[in-house]
Amino acid sequence: LMEQGLDYGPWSIYYFLFDSVGADRTPSRSTIALWLQELGFVDANARKRPRSSYKRFARDFVGELWQIDGLVYRLFDQAHTLVTIYQIIDDASRFDVGTTAFALPENGTDARAALTAAFAAYGKPQEILSDNGDAFATYHRGFLSATETWLASQGVLAIAGFAPTTQGKDERSHRTLTQFLDARHPVSLAEVNTYLAEYRQVYNERRRHQSLLVGRMHITPRQAFDTFPKAPSPTHPLDPDQIWARVVAYNQAHNPQTVSDMLNGPAEAATSHEASTDDMAAQQGIPSTDTPTLTVPTTHSTNHWGIPEQLC
Repeated sequence: LMEQGLDYGPWSIYYFLFDSVGADRTPSRSTIALWLQELGFVDANARKRPRSSYKRFARDFVGELWQIDGLVYRLFDQAHTLVTIYQIIDDASRFDVGTTAFALPENGTDARAALTAAFAAYGKPQEILSDNGDAFATYHRGFLSATETWLASQGVLAIAGFAPTTQGKDERSHRTLTQFLDARHPVSLAEVNTYLAEYRQVYNERRRHQSLLVGRMHITPRQAFDTFPKAPSPTHPLDPDQIWARVVAYNQAHNPQTVSDMLNGPAEAATSHEASTDDMAAQQGIPSTDTPTLTVPTTHSTNHWGIPEQLC
């Protein structure tokens, strides 16, 4: 398991044996843990807080919430080239709906390309949870990224996660993925994406997830994705007025200085006519961050959908 870049803890070994040789030939999880400790294969993992002290959260319905997060991965080529991997996970089932690698640093164009492919394969979720990077969710800073506006036009609400448990779920998922790739030493972007397809098959179809406990047994993300209740997929764009009201309400509550001079509604809200866009960045060969450039404000929206990008 270690050589294949797979998890090799007591539960992982237990289920590997359970699925390979059957229940009657598989020792208990506690016995496996004892053997690992006696052989010196137990990694030191001192926790400042016990796991039970964290309140676990997960949505109840498949398609209710997806999580997207980008991580930088270093290739095993001579130049140690960096690529960006976007992981997209269904929160309820932990099913990987579309992890994909791109050559450029984290940007909205590539993030939307990954999401578009996932939508085509599995439908649209009701919400997308991300970090607060410029490529993803920026509403809490008083403006909308191109990704947020695009998602709203698809009927999907973009939200940002701030809880430590959200970061922990992302980091654990990144560690599992990185461990898998490191065992294969990819030297090109094409190889990374080939291995990511293999990773998704193993992760979704074979690897039982420890957060997916049904009865006394853990199940795979695929089993959860196929059997858990499903949320209806969005069919209409979100109301621009409601999206902008959410931006205003959040910033009034958390960043009152940001809205001290704010006008009343989306039609009057100021945007920058020089706000950087993904198209402009692509034309100039510059990795886009979707960050508006704050210059002389105008009084109309710069996007085709009618949502202003920033508070005035």
